[in-house]
Amino acid sequence: MDDEDEDCVIYQIEERTNYQIIDNDIPIYNKILENEYIKNYELYKRIGGDLIAIKTDNKIVENPKNQFVSDDSSIGGYKEGDIQNITFTSKKSNKELTLDFDDWNDFKEDEFENYEDIVNQILDKNQSFRVQGDAGF
Repeated sequence: MDDEDEDCVIYQIEERTNYQIIDNDIPIYNKILENEYIKNYELYKRIGGDLIAIKTDNKIVENPKNQFVSDDSSIGGYKEGDIQNITFTSKKSNKELTLDFDDWNDFKEDEFENYEDIVNQILDKNQSFRVQGDAGF
């Protein structure tokens, strides 16, 4: 190199960095649903009474405790509507549900020494299987 090259100054004008942008509308959608739930809850608390049904954007209340004031003139305001036919059945029971699978082979976790034994048992059978258990355990 000669002296002329050593005195040369080089400037970096631009630096590029590529980023992968992951974008979706799920947070906005979830916020819309949360706001809907909050508004419906506030409306129910304001009216009071017995909550019969919750639909997407309305409440069906029987025996309201407070006077409902509808706002038919504004867009997005509260409106009172005709009640459609609502049919639902609800039975409360403290009975424990038991499922009886006569032709199934049941294996309990405590019948095996470790996790690998369970995996090998499933793989050795080479059949369809169902694993049943509590979530998170």
